[in-house]
This record gives sequence, C-alpha cells and structure tokens, in this order.
Amino acid sequence: MLRCAILLLNNQWAVAMKCLKCGKNHLYRERSGGKCSACGQKFAFEPKQGDPYTDTLFSKALTQVSSNQSLVYLPRQLYYELARLRMRKPGGLNSKYGSVVGMAVLGVFLMGFMSIFWLANFGFSGAFVLVGGITFAIWSGLTWVVWHRTDPDLITLTFEAFTASLIKWGKAHGSLAGKLDKPLMLQTSQTSREKDLDDYTVERVIICDHSQIVDFLLANNFHIEQKCAVLSIGGYPPQHFERIKEMLKRNPALNVFVLHNASLNGCRIYHQLITDRNWFPGSERVFDMGLHPRHAAKFKGLWQHAEATNTEPIPGYSEAEMKWLSEYKLELTAIRPEQLLNRLRNVLNGHTRSLADGYASGDSGSDSDVMLVSSDFGGGDDDFG
Repeated sequence: MLRCAILLLNNQWAVAMKCLKCGKNHLYRERSGGKCSACGQKFAFEPKQGDPYTDTLFSKALTQVSSNQSLVYLPRQLYYELARLRMRKPGGLNSKYGSVVGMAVLGVFLMGFMSIFWLANFGFSGAFVLVGGITFAIWSGLTWVVWHRTDPDLITLTFEAFTASLIKWGKAHGSLAGKLDKPLMLQTSQTSREKDLDDYTVERVIICDHSQIVDFLLANNFHIEQKCAVLSIGGYPPQHFERIKEMLKRNPALNVFVLHNASLNGCRIYHQLITDRNWFPGSERVFDMGLHPRHAAKFKGLWQHAEATNTEPIPGYSEAEMKWLSEYKLELTAIRPEQLLNRLRNVLNGHTRSLADGYASGDSGSDSDVMLVSSDFGGGDDDFG
C-alpha cells in the first residue's frame, strides 16, 4: 500500500462513518460536530483528525476480543486486536515497501513542483542542475534511512495512543464491559480455616511468566474448568503462594505446564523450573506450552522490541532463535482470548488422553507422559482468526 500517497489523497476510505446507535452513515461534513446528525450519539474517534481507527472498528475489536461479551479480557488483548484490525484496512500497515514507495512518490511530487517553480521564475541554468542534484541526493539518503529503519514486523500502534483511545471511547460510549482493569487476588473465604489449605490437591498446575495471564485465566474460571492451579513464576497470586507451591512440589503425580511469552525471560522459565531446587529439579513432568521464536512468523506486525538484557544462551535454543529473542518478543496477549483458551484446553485435554492411553496399554512410564506441546501452537489469521 502506498501509505503516503493514500494520506495525500485524504484517506478516502475513511470518508464515511457509521453511527453505532442508529446505523446512519455520515460523510465528514455531516459529522463535523462530533455527533450523529440523526440521533445525537457522540463519535469517539475522528480519523481525519488523527485518530487511528473509527468507532466501528473499535466496536468490532471489542466483539472479537470478548467473544460477544462472553469472556473477560485484558486491556493489552484489546490493544493487539485493534492493531490486528488496523493491519487489514487500506493504508493501515506501515510496511517497509509501502514506506519506501510512499517516500519515492512524495519525492517525485516535490521535485516536480520545485522544477516547475524554478524554471518558471529563473529558467534553466547550471544552478538548477546543482540544486536538483543536491535535492535528489538528500531525498535518496532519506529514503535509504526509511528502508533500513522501518521494520514491518513490529507493531505500529503505540500503547500510549491505545490508552488515549480508551478515554475517548469512555466519554462517548461509557465504560467497557468485561475489561479486566485491576489485578485479581485469590481471596480465601472468611469462614474457611487454615487447615483447608492442607486439603488443596490438584494434579496439574499452569505456571505463567506474567501475573496478567494468571488474572486472565482466573477471571474466566479456567482453573475451575480444568481443575488446575494457576500461578506466576514471580509469586502471584501472593496470598498463600508459598504454601500452595510447597504442596504442589510434594505431589508426585503433579504435571506442570509452562505458559510464557516468546521472550528471553519467558523462554528461560522451563529450564529454570527443571533445574532450580526451589521448583521441580529433575522432573520429567514439566511441559512447555508457551510461545517460541518459531511461532513468530504467523504474528508479523505484532512483534515488540526485546527488553531483557540477559542474552546468555538458553539450553535447546539455536543461534538463530537466540538472535531473534535478543531483538524481539511476542506476547501471549497477541493471541485472541478465545483462541488462547481453546488452545490451552486442547493441550491439557490431549495430555490427559495420552496418559489414559498409556495406562490402558499397561505403559505408565515416563515415555507415555511425554507430549510435544509447543510444536502445534500456531498463530496468526489461520489459527487465531
């Protein structure tokens, strides 16, 4: 897409906007007051004034991320959904090729205008050739910089712009139902007794690299549905964390599933859990179902810059994978909530079936307990909509 050319053409795809309340379509001059001319409903966004999306696109993102208001979702999941939808609309993807071609088109336009102005006022001369050559060299240099600094794989929607849009949406349409704003805490009933913790027994635990993913799973009752504990590597939820952790460690039948971002810190967790004496050293029941660099290709346009500074090699990772992790990261919140939950269900249920098949065949050893979780964890439009 010729992004710059599209902007010069005044973004004709965004001329009409639909009122979410009454459905009336408005041209720009009809909505210049920021309200629907038919029902008076306020518009939250105006693309012609710099907003990155319309009310209709934002509403579509809400429907997708909440699965028609049936799921609780994190603000960051909505952020990625908006970024995904922007990539699909004309002029929305700021790609390397689009940027360079746009620069070239703008350069031709400006040099043409300059040439006409110069020739009309000063005529053809050596100065014209000199100035034209200098201008061409400068513009070629700028185009080269754009080519080498534009990364089409990185997300282009800033989280700051997204946060500002939440405020605008709230003023026009009210609060967002289902958005998980504050951290959850596993609160113990006031009538429960301390000894009840000693009866807390599960055969599966999901250990996440971030507390937000723990909140997401708990808020959607995934731990109840799957009869599993959900914790973060950093000690969340904090209430009774250490006691629950010790009880899990004493369970010889415990299966541990690691859920993490494709990041340097996230990809280290599996190795930490099987080597750190404070967790499950030497265990053959720890399984990695997180995101890895091999999954990133299906999420191009949603990558983030890497933040971790510890670039020491991770066991089992190739040099190419370590290079990717040193430059980028891919967050679990880039996956649509419904698809993430379904994928986790498939992994856990598949693991349970593999164990049952092993016991039924009389083979209850460690070989029947091995499952290549990560190999089928896809992403992008094909798998996640």
